[in-house]
Amino acid sequence: MDAGARRADPVRDDERVPGPGICNPADRERVARALAEETGTLGVRNAGATHRWIAERAFETVSLEIDGEADEVTVKIASDADGEVCDVSAEYDDAAAVAR
Repeated sequence: MDAGARRADPVRDDERVPGPGICNPADRERVARALAEETGTLGVRNAGATHRWIAERAFETVSLEIDGEADEVTVKIASDADGEVCDVSAEYDDAAAVAR
């Protein structure tokens, strides 16, 4: 809400994905970036418009050690148009393999 959203439903009725939000068109980039930072989403759709904010994506392999065992995990790095990182997330399959 601090980024300029007038309404933001964190969960839709079916609880699968975040619900709709409302903001002024002038605030949409700032709100989209805030959503990316706070939720890890890589895309925010503008209803009624043809534009969809999409984060830039890059992949890197990160080495880590857990209980003396070395593993590598691919992470997805999301950034905005200015190159500022807004989220870093491990790829699910890699994280699941390390967890096993």
